[in-house]
Amino acid sequence: MDVPGAYLLVDHAIFRILRGAAGVLAVGGAEQPDIYAVKQSGTGAK
Repeated sequence: MDVPGAYLLVDHAIFRILRGAAGVLAVGGAEQPDIYAVKQSGTGAK
């Protein structure tokens, strides 16, 4: 993964979530602003 964060994993048959067919992939690492940048809302940036 190029971007650290928490990624939700689910089965395409959503009804199986109740049976545990879901998970979270936790990706760590240093931020890499040359790959991505977080835009702040309300700053007028588009």
